[in-house]
Amino acid sequence: MAETDVSSTEKRRASQTAVESSLAGEDDAAMLAKLGYKQELRRNFTMLEVFGIAFSIMGLLPSIASTLAYSIPAGPAGLVWGWFLASMFIFFVGLAMADLGSAMPTSGGLYWWTHFFASPKSRNALSFLVGYSNTLGLVGGLCSIDYGFSLMFLSVIVIAKDGEWAPSSGVVYAVFLACVLCHGILASSVSKSMGKLQTVFVAMNFILIFATIIALPIGRAGQRNDAKYIFATTGNLTTWPTGWAFMISWLSPIWTIGAFDSCVHMSEEAANATKAVPYGILMSIGSCWLFGWILCIVIAACMSQDLESLLGSSFGQPMAQIYYDALGKRGAIGMMTLLFIVQFLMGLSITVAASRQTWAFSRDGALPFSRYIRIINQKLGFIPFNAVWFCVVLAALLGLLTLIGPAAASAVFSLAVAGNDVAWGVPILARVVWGQKKFVPGPFYTGRFSVPIAWIAIIFLCFGIVLSMFPTTGPNPTSESMNYTVVINMGVWGGALAYYYLDARKWFTGPKITLSADELTEEQERTLAEEGLVVDIAGQSDSLEGQSRDPEKKDKFELRLEVNTLKPNSSIETMPEYNIVVFGGDHCGPEVTAEGVKILKVIDKHTDLTFKFDEQLLGGASIDAHGIPLTDSALAAAKSADAILLGAIGGPKWGTAAVRPEQGILALRKDLGTYGNLRPCFFASESLVESSPLKAEVCRGVDFMIVRELTGGIYFGERIEDDQGKGFAEDREPYHAFEIERVTRLAAQLALARSPPSKVWSLDKANVLATSRLWRKTFTRVMETEFPQLEFGHHLIDSAAMLMVKNPRALNGVIVTSNLFGDIISDEASVIPGSLGLLPSASLSSGIGGEGKCNGIYEPIHGSAPDISGQNAVNPVATILSVSMMLRYSFQQPELAAKVDEAVKNVIDNGVRTKDIGGTAGTKEVGNAVAEELAKLLAK
Repeated sequence: MAETDVSSTEKRRASQTAVESSLAGEDDAAMLAKLGYKQELRRNFTMLEVFGIAFSIMGLLPSIASTLAYSIPAGPAGLVWGWFLASMFIFFVGLAMADLGSAMPTSGGLYWWTHFFASPKSRNALSFLVGYSNTLGLVGGLCSIDYGFSLMFLSVIVIAKDGEWAPSSGVVYAVFLACVLCHGILASSVSKSMGKLQTVFVAMNFILIFATIIALPIGRAGQRNDAKYIFATTGNLTTWPTGWAFMISWLSPIWTIGAFDSCVHMSEEAANATKAVPYGILMSIGSCWLFGWILCIVIAACMSQDLESLLGSSFGQPMAQIYYDALGKRGAIGMMTLLFIVQFLMGLSITVAASRQTWAFSRDGALPFSRYIRIINQKLGFIPFNAVWFCVVLAALLGLLTLIGPAAASAVFSLAVAGNDVAWGVPILARVVWGQKKFVPGPFYTGRFSVPIAWIAIIFLCFGIVLSMFPTTGPNPTSESMNYTVVINMGVWGGALAYYYLDARKWFTGPKITLSADELTEEQERTLAEEGLVVDIAGQSDSLEGQSRDPEKKDKFELRLEVNTLKPNSSIETMPEYNIVVFGGDHCGPEVTAEGVKILKVIDKHTDLTFKFDEQLLGGASIDAHGIPLTDSALAAAKSADAILLGAIGGPKWGTAAVRPEQGILALRKDLGTYGNLRPCFFASESLVESSPLKAEVCRGVDFMIVRELTGGIYFGERIEDDQGKGFAEDREPYHAFEIERVTRLAAQLALARSPPSKVWSLDKANVLATSRLWRKTFTRVMETEFPQLEFGHHLIDSAAMLMVKNPRALNGVIVTSNLFGDIISDEASVIPGSLGLLPSASLSSGIGGEGKCNGIYEPIHGSAPDISGQNAVNPVATILSVSMMLRYSFQQPELAAKVDEAVKNVIDNGVRTKDIGGTAGTKEVGNAVAEELAKLLAK
C-alpha cells in the first residue's frame, strides 16, 4: 500500500511539474515558490510587453487630453512645468516600487509586501487595507478611462454636428457601459494574444503622439505661441492663489502616470519577472515623463491664448477644441477618432491588470466570493475569467454614480489616484520603517540610494493624496464643483478597516495559499523552507493561523509566512519556547552533546527562555537500531524543531558499506535545506595562541568565518562509478546562480553583523573551472548591487590555501566558497587554533537577517573519535561554542551567545582544559566548569 501511495504521489508531482513547466520557466516558478505560490497563470509577457501594458493604460495623449482641465487654469507654464516636476517625483515612486517588484514579484505585490514588512501587530490590517484600496483603485481607474472614452467618442459626434447637440448623462453612461462590456469580452477571449497586443497598443500610442506633435504645429503655422508664453507665462483661472493653482496642475501627470503598478500585477505572467517588472515600471514612467513633456510643450505652443474658451468649449473637451482650431473640422474628427481608439485600448489593458490584482486578492481569501473569483479558466488560456467579469460588473455599478453628475463621476474616478497612492505608499513605508532588515534586493536595486528614494516617494504620495482632495476651482466650492474625493476614499478606507475589525480579523491573516500536498516538488519544499514558509496540514488543528475555509481542506496544505524578528534578550517580555532535536550520533557524539545540553539547561534556569529536548538517532547508531542512517520520524522531528544539536557520526565499524552513517547527515542537510555551513576560525582564549602549530606572531589575531555552500556542487552532482573495473570514474559539479546568490547573501549578512563590518572574500578556481567563473561573476554582482557598503575580494583557492598558512590574518573577515573548496579549506583552517575540539560549526537554512525561521544544524567540527570515546577525554568546547552559535543565529539571542563565549574563555584561562590543549580535565569536568561560570555571569 505504501508503495502505491508513493507511486501515485510521484505521478501527481510529475503531472503538476509538467503543468507548471508549460506555464513558466524553472527560475520564475522557483521565485514564485519563494513567495508561497504555485504557478497558475501562463507567463507569456516579455519585458517589452510588461512595459506595454503599463504604457498602454497610461495612454499618454488621451490622458493628457482628459486632464487638461487641471493644467490649463495654471497657464502654459503650469501645463509644461507642472508636468515635468510632478513626473520627476512619480519617477521616484517608480524607483521605490521597482526595488520591491524586483525582490518579490507577485500579482498581489502591494498587499503582500505590506504584510511581509509591516509590524506583527499591524500587518494584517494594513495588508487588508492596501488590498482593498488597490483593487478598488484599479476598478476606479477602469471607470475613469472608459468614461473618458465615452466623452471622447461623443465629442466626435458633437464636432460633426458643429456643437449643436449635447449628449445627456444617460447617453454617456450607455456608451460607458457598452465600452466596459466590450473590454470584459475582449479580456476574456483574446487572452492568449494579450501580450503581443500590448506591442500593437504601444505602437498606436506613439502613432497618435507623433501625429499630434507634427500636425498641431503645421496646422497652427503663423499662430504658434512663442517660447516666453510657453515656458514663462503663468495663469490662474481658479480662486486659489496662483502658487496653489500651479500645484493643482500637477494632477494632470498624477492622473496620467498612474498605472505603473500594473507591471506588478502582471508579474506572474511575465517571463524573467525579477527584471521585467522593475524595468517595465521605470520604462513606462520615463516614457511618459519625456514624451508627455514634449506634448505639453506642443499643446502650449499651439493652443489659443483664450484659456477660458478652451475650458468652456462646446465640444466638451479642451483637446477637441485645440485640434479643431489647428486642423479644422475634418482634422479634429480624425484626431479625436484616433484618440478615442487609443483610449479604448487603455481600458482593455487596465481591465486585464485590475483582474489580476482582484484574482490575487481573492486567492488569499480577502474578497467576498473569493472561492469563485479566484478560479482559473484553463480553456481560455489560464486566465482569471471570473475575476475579469467581477471587475466589469463592479465598474458598471460604480459607473451609475456618473448619472448624478460630473462631481460624483470625478469622486468615483479619484479612487484611481488617492486609492492607489495609499496602496503604493503603505508597502514602501512599511519597508523603511519596520522591514528594512528583512529586505533582500532582487536583480534591480537602487543600492545606497534606496532608502532616501523611498522616503521621497512616501512624502510625494502623501502630498498627492492631499492634493487630489482639494476642490480644483477654489476654496469655496458649490455642490457641483465640490471635490468629493475625500468622501469616497474615506468611505473605502474606513469601510475596509471596519470590515477587517468587525469580521475579517477573525479569518484574514495575510497572504496564504493552499496546495495539495503532492503538488509540492522536493525543490519547492526546500525553497519554501529556505524562505521561512512552513507547511501545515490545514484542518488538523483549530488553532492554525489563517486556516483554510475550503471545504476540501482535508486534502490541502496551507502555507503561511512566519516572520521572526530580532529580539534582544534584555527587552523580551514573553520569551518563547524552543524545541531542540539532539542527535548524539556515534562514539563520542553523545558525550559532547550532553555537555551542550547542560549549558542550555543553565540558560533555561537563569533566564525566561525555555528549551525542550528531543533525542533522536542518526548515523551509525540509527543503522544499528533501524537499519538506515536516518528514519522518517527522526527527519520529521528535525524539520519541526527550532534547531538541531549534533554530536558526531561515523566510524570504522560501518566502513564504506552501501548503507553508511554519512548518508544520514547528507539527507538531513538536503531536507532541511541547510545551504550555508559556517565554520569560524579564532582563538577561544588568547592563551591558546601558543598551542597553534603556526608561530604566535603569524596566527595571533586570526578571526575569520568560512561560509561553505553546502547543498550544491560536486557532492550533489551526477557521478559515474568504476563499478565494472574499466578504470574510469566521473564526478560533475553543477551550480545554479541562485545557489551562489543565497550563500553570498548569507556571507554578506554575517559580515554586516560583525563590528565593524568586515570584508568578504570569495574563493574559487576561475582560471580553470567554468563553475568558478559563474561563481565569481554571480558573487561580484550580488555584492555590488545588494551590499555596496561592504568591501569584497577574490582569491584563487590554491593561493588562499597557501595564504592561510603563511599569513592567515590576511583573510580575516568572512570567506565564502563552494562545497568542495569549503570542505578542504575549512579543514585546513581548523588546525590553526591547535585542536579540532575547539571549533564549532553551523549549517543554516536561511539568512540571519530575521526575515524568517533560521533552522540550523549545530555541531563541532571534529569527528566521532572512536579511539577515545567513552573515556571522558573528548574536548566539549567545540560543542558548547556550537550552542553559542545556535543562540546567536536560530534563537536571535546575541547577548546570551556572548555570555557563553565569555564563560568558555574564562574556564580555559583558569586552566580547566582537556588533554588536547595541555590540560588534565575530562569532558564532564570542562562542561561543569563552563556551566558554573555561565551561571555566575547570568546572575550578574
